[in-house]
Amino acid sequence: MPASPPPQPAPLLIFEIPHIQDDICAYLTCDNLAHCTQVSRLWSALFTPYLYRIVDLTHIRAMAHFKEGAAVVSALVRYKD
Repeated sequence: MPASPPPQPAPLLIFEIPHIQDDICAYLTCDNLAHCTQVSRLWSALFTPYLYRIVDLTHIRAMAHFKEGAAVVSALVRYKD
């Protein structure tokens, strides 16, 4: 009976190399990043931090939404138990 071949290591995914992912994400718009998060759970976990790395609050409407959301999040954290 021939010996079985040695087990092969799992293939390395391109996104497992952090600086490669940084370089790729540097060229993506916020819309592109948002679409990437919808591809799969793995991609969501990989791209979500890049999507929210920079939050632009220069617009008055954005600031108002941010303040409203902050109050809701604060209330949820306070009453989570």
